[in-house]
Amino acid sequence: YKLAVPQVTRENGQYVWNAVTQASAYAVYIDGVQVFNEAHESGKTYRFTPTFNVENELKDYSVEVYAVGDAGYTTINSAAFEIIQKVKQLTTPDFEFSYSADEYTEDGEIIVEITKPSQYAAGYSYTIAGVTNTSKELTYSHIPSSEGTFAIRVYALGGMFDEEGIYYLDSQSQ
Repeated sequence: YKLAVPQVTRENGQYVWNAVTQASAYAVYIDGVQVFNEAHESGKTYRFTPTFNVENELKDYSVEVYAVGDAGYTTINSAAFEIIQKVKQLTTPDFEFSYSADEYTEDGEIIVEITKPSQYAAGYSYTIAGVTNTSKELTYSHIPSSEGTFAIRVYALGGMFDEEGIYYLDSQSQ
């Protein structure tokens, strides 16, 4: 018999579904290309993290999730649970920076503060003086090891869905 269609939801940047009775595996296709295949375990909740990125186009993608049968011995593949996935890029956050002292000191900090956050960002990437760190915070500080002029780069981290199911990619950096 034909397997039931997996019921897929979007949670925390992942597609999530519960096991389907008598499935042997699960497959996910994005625009017709298989990107996930996992054997069935009874009672398991399955999670797939998509990897849309800026090298791909900002467009609508066809995401299909199937419960896989046993090649027709007793079951055949389910119909697809299909999602037309909209993908957008996060807005670039605005930021200001300051130094904690009037001139260089050994424990002086470069402080970066995001003044205009990106809605739906999973966090931010801060690069100060060639050192990169990620954080969910809107303020980040770095103690440079010497005095000088340092490049500061900030961008919003994607990988999340909004309440309408739109998937967001990393912003451009500033």
